[in-house]
Amino acid sequence: MRSFFSRSGLARSTAVACALGLAAAPAASAQDGSRAAADRFDRVDDLAWSAERDVPVFLAGHLRAPSKASPATIAEAFLDEQSALFQTTGPVDFAVERVDEDAAFGSSHVRVMQEVSGVPVFGAESIVHIDPAGAVYAYGGTVYPEAASVPTAPSVDARAALAAAKAWLPKGSVLAAEALAMPEDGPLLAVARAAAPTARLVVYPVAADADGEAIAEYRLAYHVDLSVEGAQMARWQIFVDAETGAVFHAFNAIHTATERDVAADFTPGIDLSTEANLVGEAPLAAAFAVDGPTSSSGTSLYRGRRTFGSYLYQGAYYLYDLNGGADVRTYYSTSNGTGRGNWVTDGDGDFRSNAQKPAVDVHWGVRRVYDYYKNTHGRLSYDGNNAFLQSRINAQFWTGSGYSPNNASWNGYEMAYGNGDGSTFRALVDLDITAHELTHGVTEYTAGLIYQNASGALNEAVSDIMAAMVDRNDWLIGEDSYTPATSGDALRYMNNPPRGDQPDNYGSRYTGTGDNGGVHINSGIFNKAAYMMAAGGTFRNVSVSGIGRGRTERIWYRALSRYFGSSTGYTGARSACIRASSDLYGANSWITNSVKNAFASVGIGARAFTEGDDTGREALVETMLRAGDAPAELALTGAYPNPTSGLSTVAFALPEAADVELAAYDVLGRRVAVLASGAAEAGTHEATFDASVLPAGLYVVRLRAGEQVLTQRVTVAR
Repeated sequence: MRSFFSRSGLARSTAVACALGLAAAPAASAQDGSRAAADRFDRVDDLAWSAERDVPVFLAGHLRAPSKASPATIAEAFLDEQSALFQTTGPVDFAVERVDEDAAFGSSHVRVMQEVSGVPVFGAESIVHIDPAGAVYAYGGTVYPEAASVPTAPSVDARAALAAAKAWLPKGSVLAAEALAMPEDGPLLAVARAAAPTARLVVYPVAADADGEAIAEYRLAYHVDLSVEGAQMARWQIFVDAETGAVFHAFNAIHTATERDVAADFTPGIDLSTEANLVGEAPLAAAFAVDGPTSSSGTSLYRGRRTFGSYLYQGAYYLYDLNGGADVRTYYSTSNGTGRGNWVTDGDGDFRSNAQKPAVDVHWGVRRVYDYYKNTHGRLSYDGNNAFLQSRINAQFWTGSGYSPNNASWNGYEMAYGNGDGSTFRALVDLDITAHELTHGVTEYTAGLIYQNASGALNEAVSDIMAAMVDRNDWLIGEDSYTPATSGDALRYMNNPPRGDQPDNYGSRYTGTGDNGGVHINSGIFNKAAYMMAAGGTFRNVSVSGIGRGRTERIWYRALSRYFGSSTGYTGARSACIRASSDLYGANSWITNSVKNAFASVGIGARAFTEGDDTGREALVETMLRAGDAPAELALTGAYPNPTSGLSTVAFALPEAADVELAAYDVLGRRVAVLASGAAEAGTHEATFDASVLPAGLYVVRLRAGEQVLTQRVTVAR
């Protein structure tokens, strides 16, 4: 399940913005085959590269001529033709997962999975984007070339792997598929159930860093998906070595509101445990009314009096809304908060008891979020097909050492909300928490962002960003429920993530293994980018023109639903948002430039480049020097003048001493000049780029310092 939040930059910047030219392979180590493959494209407008895997993670431009073939056939042909670029040879293949047709734009988006001899590579999803004429205009995704070396014949079977995964589960776990379902109540449907356990053979890339980029090894494994009910509610993603039968990796993909490894010393909060508190008083005149869908009112915990859909059956009103689009169903857990309960009902249709108030917030809030996605984005429920929306209140969450009411979650089929302990939290039923959890469902059915490392942080951020669009009065998350005795605070601050113990730029990101690789922590980086995009301002010496919430929400939703893949991380998210903005508002619009600058402000990629943009070198160097002899982070401020016809000065800054290489490349990825090489002290440096002997055109200046890479394009004019 995906969690809601945790309390607890400068990107590995390989993105190259190449306008009106061919793709330049930004890594000096790029194989000749990859460079030659780029020459096949008519034009590349944008390129983001994985230096670790030496393959592109995003391409945009004229990538393949128009075709009348089906979108799936076009996508397969494109990937086959570009096998040298993606270094996919031998037993590697791509299998089409689905084709998303985009009626508003007439485009098609084909999602494919990399396979090795028919075995999928976990997280290796790519998307080929095709315009109405059948031309490929963009590609984004994750390819693991070295995965082809993994033998794909398992030594253990799926049944043995499933048994090993079940044996690994924490003591007391009860598989959701084996738990008792809540009984049907008259004409009302039973609650949704988790899917049965599955074990799927995959090639698993074992990442050596928290960004999920540097791969230590590849293993043939079974990916086991186990949903657990009861005391240790979880959705375990367990990986069993297909040779030894041993579990070597696992993470809980339940999307919870707070981190799960918190202490379990909680003070009881509001008592929602007894059925008497939740069913209200005895039936009155309602007993004589006609059964069926109706409306009720109630008193919420945070929003005052609300009106909402309900269902009248045999004299009782149920929080069961069939009045518009997807059904909305609200029920409660049993006394200890870990089992199935029953529907929340009331005798006279006025849900006003203290125990019912959180249920009113949830029931009304879920319909509000449904209406937001329908009216703003044209999406019908989380799956796009009006799947019913099920919520459970009075939930408890296992922390590893006890039960906690301080959480909320999405588990793949329903939302669950804890009552809070009355001190750290009141009931976690804020409108933005409801929007956050339901958005996890939207993400699961669109991009499917894997809930660990960089993609998991993006997953969490998308839920925060959309929550701030539903509850759009501020940029706070969870402000209603968090620390009720303290006014004005919140769980997360999208406008100022460090106030909520989150980083606000890539250079400050968390790189440990806790919190599934920092999914609740590093989401602050994307949150800050979205805030800068909407509100504008100057952050870390980058000025951003705010585009407003309306444009921001459209860009992020389009990026999520069309351009994010299951393993999209920092650089891929930037490219996807730029592409989404280009679709909506034009590639050269001030809006798209603001998107670029918003990401640049948090250290992901370079700021927008405009022809003739030649801010004085002296002013920029002075700005860099004001921070002292050791700048806060690596920076490549550009070449001046640019465009140039002769000598141009390139300025860069080092936060600490490092071995550096500063070189220039042409559009075919060939190195044409070395501007600086060797050991350099911390501080500001300058080098000279002699363009007088070069043909007119586009060039890329590339700075490598340790593990970080920055690029800047330079136009040579004659």
